[in-house]
Parts: sequence; C-alpha cells; structure tokens
Amino acid sequence: MTDSVIDQTVLDQIRAIDESGTAGLLVKIIEMYLDESARMQVEMAGAIEAGDTAALYQLAHTLKSTSANVGAMKVSDVSKCLEDCGRSGELDNALDLFRSLEAENNRAMVELQGIANAA
Repeated sequence: MTDSVIDQTVLDQIRAIDESGTAGLLVKIIEMYLDESARMQVEMAGAIEAGDTAALYQLAHTLKSTSANVGAMKVSDVSKCLEDCGRSGELDNALDLFRSLEAENNRAMVELQGIANAA
C-alpha cells in the first residue's frame, strides 16, 4: 500500500517475535490498540474540554508510545505534541492538535483493522 499510514517494519518486528508462526500475536496487539486508542481519544477530548492538563499529559504520553508500538508514527508524533501541551499547561493549540490526532488515528485504525482482518 503506497499511502500507508502504518510503518510496516514495526509490524514485521511483531511478526518476527511470534514463535507460533501465525499472526495471532499481531492481531491481538492490533485489537488491543484499536480498543485502547479509541478510549484514550474520548478521554483526551474530555481532558482538553475540562482543562485537565495532567490527564492530557498522561493520555497523550500513553498514546504516543502505544501508537509507535503498532507503527502509527504520525499518531505518535501528534500525541507527543499533545503531551507537551499537557506538560507545559498550555492548551491554546490543544484543540487543533486533537483534531489532527483524531484524523491521523482514524486513518491508522482503519488500516490496522484491515491488516488484522487479512491476517
């Protein structure tokens, strides 16, 4: 897929450590990501609305790492920016960043779901 939003080398590393030789581990990790990232996205929106910078920091930090672990590098990058907003307490750009995060994460989730379905 030429317009992939997922870094396939990350997924290849997951496949390589699955001793069963099946895609079971990869599918499990993707399914966990889909569930958790959707939940974190909802909670992050609430944190921004409430001005809860500590919650925003924690959620963005977690999403940054989990996204990188499934190759969703753009999601990880935008999460890093939101993490910085939470750390600094500056929410001026948080809503625009969150909208970007939503768009990137939705693309990543669609692609990951397709990968899981094809496995």
